[in-house]
Order: sequence, then C-alpha cells, then structure tokens
Amino acid sequence: MVTLRRYFNVADAALAKTLLDDRGIFCSIADENSYLYGGAGFAMSIRILVAEKQFDEATRVLDEPLSPLTDDSEPDGGAEDSNAVQVPEEPSEPWPPDPPPAKNNPWEILVIA
Repeated sequence: MVTLRRYFNVADAALAKTLLDDRGIFCSIADENSYLYGGAGFAMSIRILVAEKQFDEATRVLDEPLSPLTDDSEPDGGAEDSNAVQVPEEPSEPWPPDPPPAKNNPWEILVIA
C-alpha cells in the first residue's frame, strides 16, 4: 500500500475514503488519531493508503470535480421509495386553536383602577 494523499483534517480524509469506497477502490486511513499524540492537528497528517495498482484510478477519482445536487435532483434517480416517510403539509390554521381572549381578567381590572 502506498500513500495517496495527506490530510490535516479527519473529515476531509473520511470524505476521500468514502469517495474511493463508492468506486470500489480499497483504501484505508492511516494515522487517523495521530493529532491526539502530537498535540497539534497541523503537526501530523492523516494518510489515505491505496494499493499500488489502483493508485492512478484513485488519483483520478479524487481529482474529478464534485457535481452539486440541485433541488430537483434525486440521489436515487427519482425512484419512489416505498419506505420513505411522507411529511404532511402544514395545516392552514394553527393546532390547537388559540384560546379566546379572557374577559374580566383581575389584572386588567387592577391596571384600569
């Protein structure tokens, strides 16, 4: 296994590993908790390791730009999921309804007096 990239942030390294795993490229994270021992996160890097024969493909995967999701795009191609939770629409009137205003409030009478 060879070092593909070095990161100084655990989240960035985890994202890179996820991208590679999704493409079927076996990889591992080395020195993930090294910042705990060094005292500073910038002093020790976190490495992504891949097999030598997959190095070029892994580099290509990490170098290609990510396309942002739009509001109308579905990650699964727009297929309906039978297990998806349907969120009901907001009711037109608040529930429970607001109580009617109180009459003959003793504090109100005190303020007026």
